[in-house]
Amino acid sequence: MGSTNLEVSGLVKVQDQLYAVSDNPEDTWLYSVDLKGTRAIYKPSINIKSLDGYWNYYLKTLSSNSGGRWLKVPWDIEGVSICSDKVYIVNEQARDVLEISDNKISKLNIDLESAFKNNSMPFHKSPSNAGLEGIAIDCENQTLYLAQERSPRAIVVVNLNTLKVEKIGSTKVLKENIHPDYADLFFNNNALYVLERNMSRILKLDPKSLEVIQSVSYASLGPQLQIQDLYNTGEPYGLAEALYMSDRHIFIGLDNNRNSFSKKAKILYPLKGDHSVILKFDRPEGF
Repeated sequence: MGSTNLEVSGLVKVQDQLYAVSDNPEDTWLYSVDLKGTRAIYKPSINIKSLDGYWNYYLKTLSSNSGGRWLKVPWDIEGVSICSDKVYIVNEQARDVLEISDNKISKLNIDLESAFKNNSMPFHKSPSNAGLEGIAIDCENQTLYLAQERSPRAIVVVNLNTLKVEKIGSTKVLKENIHPDYADLFFNNNALYVLERNMSRILKLDPKSLEVIQSVSYASLGPQLQIQDLYNTGEPYGLAEALYMSDRHIFIGLDNNRNSFSKKAKILYPLKGDHSVILKFDRPEGF
């Protein structure tokens, strides 16, 4: 029946329905999301485990050294996107991109290891929890974008027709960004949006040059509460892992790693427990 405590790691809209994925180990569901007032209601909708090809992929992943390591969690969904009638997800620790189409799931044969090696980046040596974290697709131009979280931190541009890596780049690291990373991607209106969670901001990039056009901060939840104070984590790291944008709003999903809400957050908002949340902001004009 899906996870009883989602850790939202990706958001996508399919035919006017918003869906979320969770990065809980072995969580193979796409959850429908209904936002009602201050509540986000998740319901298990599509079980990836039931798709043709799932078990074949799962067993091969258990016995492969994808991402340069033999021992890993074989299923760890960290991002989701859509192009026409196909859904794409990224499996972080296995460093794989998977395509769901016609009730089947299959791995895209993208040679990321060679691409990173050619760019002098030690992809195979990066930490097990520092792999692919986000995905976005320019469906019109058949271009797929991947976010490598850190070590190395990178944005990968892939031709969706040939599955060839066309470019690997990254944005400038600000001095105050002591833990630079990428947490998710979103493509909209010929712009690539990047969730930079440890800076609590969204970058708007030129999709060809990967140069920053504009940035928007989501650090504050109001005059009395900063987003980093929403949960009791005891760590300086950001929790945002999912990004979706409509014409009027920005939606950000937080993976709180089952930490409880802070005392201050419970006082200011009708919150309790340790649930993951989706934040909704007005989308700035022109962003």
